[in-house]
Amino acid sequence: MEKKIIKVNFVDWGNYDNKAPKTGNFEYRNIILESLEKNYRVELSNDPDVVFCGIFGNDFINYDCIRVLYSCEEYAPNFNAYDYAITIYEGYHYKDRIFTGVASLLEEKAKRDHDWALKKHLFTEEDLKAKTGFCSYVQSNETVSNKPREEMFHLLSRYKPVDAGGKHLNTIGYRVEDKVAFESSYKFSISFLNSTTYTYQDRPADAFAAKTIPIYYGNPDIAKIFNPKAFINCHDFRSFEDVVEQVKKIDQDDELYLSMLREPAFLHPETSEEIQKRFDEFLVNIIESGTVQRGAYYSKIAEQELYLGRRELMKRRELTIKLVKLFKPFTKTRIGQKMRKRLMGY
Repeated sequence: MEKKIIKVNFVDWGNYDNKAPKTGNFEYRNIILESLEKNYRVELSNDPDVVFCGIFGNDFINYDCIRVLYSCEEYAPNFNAYDYAITIYEGYHYKDRIFTGVASLLEEKAKRDHDWALKKHLFTEEDLKAKTGFCSYVQSNETVSNKPREEMFHLLSRYKPVDAGGKHLNTIGYRVEDKVAFESSYKFSISFLNSTTYTYQDRPADAFAAKTIPIYYGNPDIAKIFNPKAFINCHDFRSFEDVVEQVKKIDQDDELYLSMLREPAFLHPETSEEIQKRFDEFLVNIIESGTVQRGAYYSKIAEQELYLGRRELMKRRELTIKLVKLFKPFTKTRIGQKMRKRLMGY
């Protein structure tokens, strides 16, 4: 049976707008197209049935068809401007109009790590013998850091050395290529997010894939997704000093450590194959029965204001990152930290 033809377009995807959909390292767009092509003949068109929108522009305003937002930044879907949303952040629920957890599908490595995390509870005493290191920390972007993360790094380092394999606070002399492989020889992993607003699934999932215990700080609702018995949630303690005392306790008690590693990672486990199937069904539902549902009275002027407000925040962050690179010594001072927090929100 010949596949149904559908017309789609991609707008507001930043520097990738002028590239062919399947070139470069553009996983977000690729997984959308690859999913659609399982069931349809896809034509790229300026008069589409569905437009998939990034957050790096305002061309979406010019499309009156079904709009699907892809949100990969700290930006919550606004269903007054978009009809459906795909997001890497967990915790959003709005009828059948949103798909979360797409981070586990971005590339084969992400699928591999997700499925490894599902098996972490099969941890054995032999696995424990392979844990030759105390705690790992990997932050690839030197400019994207925050005070809580650095505080935890230094507090833990007073107890035992923390090996940092990323660009930020690097202690091993080189940058690791495979985060999960690096973390697999450590008992604990610092898994701090840049924001406490969103639940970003890949950080603790990476640690679980490496069969370590994540020391987590981010969205307080993380325990709605991951098993609270399997990780150390900093939000459960009065201070970071109390967190460190808990880490020491677990580190010095093999039975306690083993009991945490033998706990399942997820409260509602799904394989990457099951997530992929759910994603495929989400897109089919949009194509077959999706409708324009955004606010009927949400004018283009209001949409323009929404876009400008969003871009203003992003521009401020981009400017701050550039300033951090230029004046890195200054950002280490107390005044520099306050300026960064005010401009970037963390």
